Amino acid sequence: MREQLEMAGLSEAIQEVAPDDSQTGMSLIGAVLAEAAGAVFCSRPNVARWQMVGRIIGGDLIALMTLLEVVRDRTETRPRLRDQIREVAGKLVRDFTKNPASLVRPSDNAALAELHTQWSAKPNLQEIWFGVRANQYLTPFRGDWNIFDLLFETDIEYAVGLMEEYKAPFQPAMILDLGAADPGRYFAQWAKLTKAALPAFDEHGDWNGRILLPLLLHIAHSAVRGGIPHSGMELSQEDRRDARLQELADAITTTVRERVDGSSATLRWSAWLFRSIMSALDNERIPYPVDANSRARPAWLMIEALLHWPGSIGWLELQPNDVPSADQLCVEAVRMLAAHEHDRPVPGRDILFQMLPEEPEQFLEESSGAHMRELPSLFTVWGKRPDAFGTRVLAAALFDTDVAEAFAELWRRTLILREIAEHNYAFRADDGSYDDRARRASETIRFVISLGINLLDYLQDARYRAGFLDRRESLLALFSTLHDATREMLAIDPIGRREIENMHDHLAVRRLAYEASPLGAIAVTVPLSEADAPTVGDILFERSEVSPNFFNCLQMLLANGIARERIDRALREVGVSLDHLAQQAQRLNSIEHTHVIDVSNLYPL
Repeated sequence: MREQLEMAGLSEAIQEVAPDDSQTGMSLIGAVLAEAAGAVFCSRPNVARWQMVGRIIGGDLIALMTLLEVVRDRTETRPRLRDQIREVAGKLVRDFTKNPASLVRPSDNAALAELHTQWSAKPNLQEIWFGVRANQYLTPFRGDWNIFDLLFETDIEYAVGLMEEYKAPFQPAMILDLGAADPGRYFAQWAKLTKAALPAFDEHGDWNGRILLPLLLHIAHSAVRGGIPHSGMELSQEDRRDARLQELADAITTTVRERVDGSSATLRWSAWLFRSIMSALDNERIPYPVDANSRARPAWLMIEALLHWPGSIGWLELQPNDVPSADQLCVEAVRMLAAHEHDRPVPGRDILFQMLPEEPEQFLEESSGAHMRELPSLFTVWGKRPDAFGTRVLAAALFDTDVAEAFAELWRRTLILREIAEHNYAFRADDGSYDDRARRASETIRFVISLGINLLDYLQDARYRAGFLDRRESLLALFSTLHDATREMLAIDPIGRREIENMHDHLAVRRLAYEASPLGAIAVTVPLSEADAPTVGDILFERSEVSPNFFNCLQMLLANGIARERIDRALREVGVSLDHLAQQAQRLNSIEHTHVIDVSNLYPL
C-alpha cells in the first residue's frame, strides 16, 4: 500500500498510514484491506476468498469491525449472501473435523489426532470444566480462519449450532479464547453466547455431549474469580470486592437459569462448583468459603445465588445417570443445600449407605467395589479437617429426629471396612492392589466419623431444628458412638492414625466447649455437665501419654479457650496427673532435640 501511494506521489497519505498499529487501535491499513477483501469475498463467497479475509481480520479488531459493516451492507441488498457465508463456514468446519491435524504444526499432528481419537471414544464433561487442559500442550491455531468472529456478530443462531459440529472441545475452546468476542473478558458477549447455546443437558440432568455451554460455564467460573472491586470510600477493600463478586455471581447465574435447560444445567454446574470449593478450601486450610479473598468465595456466591432462585427446587427431582462415582456426592450435596434452602426433606441418606459393604468382596473387587471406593474419595482427599465444608454439608442427610440412631447404624455398617483396615495383611495380593483397598477403607471410616462430628455441631446449632423428643439425649448418644468409634480406630488402624488423632482432638474440644460453664467457648443449644458420659476424662484417657501428639491435643484445648485447671481436673478424675505428664515431657525435652513436646501453659504452676 505504501509503495503504491509513493508511486502516486501521495506523501501525505503515506504519513497517515505510517503509524499503523492494530494493537493500539490505529489500523487504517487493516480497515482498507478488510473493506477491499470483504467486498471481493461477498461478490462470490468461497473458502479461498474467506481465507484471505481471515488473515486480515485475525487479531485486528478495527479490520473486523470494517468487515462486519461490509457484510451487513451486502446482506441487506443480497439476502442469499447469508446462506452462502453459511456454506463457506460449514465447509471450513467439516474440512477440519475430517482431518483435525491438518492445520497444526507438524510437531502437534500426532498429539491432536490422538486427542480427537480419545474424545470420540469417551467424551468427558470434566475435561471441559477443567478448562480443556490438553490445549495447553498445543500451539494455538484457528482452524476456522476466524469466521466465527463474523458469525457471532451476524448469525449467532447458526454459529452456536455449527460450533457443535466440531464434536470435541479443543478447537471451540481456542476459538472462544483467541476470538474477538472473548467471552472471558466481555460479559455481554458471554451472556449472548450463553443464551444462544444449544441445550446441553436433558430433563434428567444428563449431559447430551454438546460442548459450547460447558465451555462457557467454565469461562464464567474462571472470569468471576478475577472480579474487580467497586470504587468507594465507605467500604473496606474486601467488602468492595465481595460486593463486586456478588454482582457478577447474580448476573451470571441469572443468565444460565433462564435457559430452557436451566434447571439441569445449574444442577450439574453447581455440583462442579461445589467440587472446586472443596479443593480451594483444602489448599487454603480454612473450613468455610466466607473470606472475600478465598479462591472458593466466587464459586460459593454463584451457588448461593442459584439456591435463592425458586427454580433450584427442581434439582430435587433430577437424578442424572452419567455422573462419575467420585462426583456423585457433590451432586447430592447441592441437592441437600437446595432442600434446606426451600425447607424440603433433605435427600442423600441412601447414597451414604451405598459406600459401606456387607461383604469384603463388595469393596475389594476391581469392578464391583470401584463405585464404593470412589464415592467418598473427593471428600476424603479434600476433607482432612473433620469439619471440612463438604463433609458438613453431607452430614445434613442424617440430621432428623433419629439422628443418633441413624449415625449408629451407619457406624455399624463400617464393620467390614474396619476388618479390612485392621487385618489388611489378610487381603493382600501379589500386585499390591489390596494395599490401596485398605487405605481406601481407612479413609471411608474416617469420613463416617467426620460426619458424626458435624452432626454434633448441628445438634448444638439452634438454626437446625427437628422434632426431637429429647435433644440432649440424642447428643449424648451421638457422643457415645463417636467416643467408641475413635477409641476403636486409635487401637486398630495404623494407616490413618494421625488423622484419627486429629478427629479425636476435635471430639475432645467439643466435649469441653459444650459444657454449661463460663469456660464454654461457644453458645450451645444443649449445655452439658462435667458428669455427662462420656466425660472429658473418658475421652482424653485413651491418649494420655508423654508424646507430642497428646500434648498437641492439650494445646488445641487451650487454644479453644479451655482452662488448664479444667483439663487437669478432667484427667485427675480418670487417675491421670497432668503435672506428672508435663514433668515427664520436660525431662524428655532435655534429651530429645528432634521431636520437642510443647508444654507451654501446661507445666505445673
